[in-house]
Formats: sequence, structure tokens, C-alpha cells
Amino acid sequence: MRRGRPATWLGRIAPAMAPIALLVALAACATPPPPGRPPAQQQALKKLGFVEESEGWDLNLAGRVLFGIDETTPSVEGVATLAQVAKVLLSVGIDHLVVEGHADNSGSPEHNQWLSERRAEVVAVTLSKYGFALANIQRRGYGASRPFASNDTLAGRAQNRRAVLIVSSY
Repeated sequence: MRRGRPATWLGRIAPAMAPIALLVALAACATPPPPGRPPAQQQALKKLGFVEESEGWDLNLAGRVLFGIDETTPSVEGVATLAQVAKVLLSVGIDHLVVEGHADNSGSPEHNQWLSERRAEVVAVTLSKYGFALANIQRRGYGASRPFASNDTLAGRAQNRRAVLIVSSY
């Protein structure tokens, strides 16, 4: 005869379920992360000066593709930089990206927003002339809301009139 409480069905099944629950929990932890960029693409991005960030690979073109005061057309040197970036990215199979346009704070917020959107559009169109499909380029304008440098100096304002290219991490 058994002493104590009679065994219930739960009492008999629970010990058998523990290993199954453990396997399910471990399997969930083993889910691989989304794939990253292949090594050749990572190497090309680094060579161009892209930096891996949480949202993807960023190339801040401050100092390379700058715009004049109240201008939306990049310099000749800036166009050459964009041509080189397009050539290298497309050669390693990167054909989608995001272009962010930025402005300094010398105009009204509405005008700076328009300028930044227009700058992003002009950079996208320039990249499309060198092989990118315009439909594969997202464009965003941030006005003066994300300065790279201080707007207190001429040099800082010049650096804030810029574009940023972003390539997703996968």
C-alpha cells in the first residue's frame, strides 16, 4: 500500500514534461541572428569609410560631400566621391541604401527641412547616374535637427550642410 497522497495524473506527467520544456527553451535561445553582410561587403564598406552602427553602416559625408550655403548641388569633388562610392558598393552587390540630407541652422526650420530633403534627393539622383536604381534609394531630410558639428562657427555650419549614406546591416 502507498502512504501519503494518491498520485494524480499531473504528478506522473510533470517529471516527463521537464526535459521537453527544457529542449523547447534551449531551441528558442539557439535561433540564429539575422545574417550580416558578407566579409567582402564589410571590407568594401570599411574601405569607403562606412562605420557599423546599430541601424546599419553609416558614411557621414561631412568633409567629402558638402553643400554651399542655401545650396542643393554638391561640389564637383562631392560628385566624384559619390561616383566612387556607387562604383564600389555596386561592385560588391550592395544596391540598396538610405540617403539622409542635413542642413545647418542658419535658415528657418521649414526652409532647412526643405533644403535637407532636396539635398537627399540630389544625392540619390547623382548615385542613380552611376548605376543605382532610384527606387532602391530611400531619401530622408532632417533639417538642422541632427548637427554633426557646432553651428556656432562657420566651419561647423559647413560640416552640417551634408549628406549621410546608410547601408542596412543585412
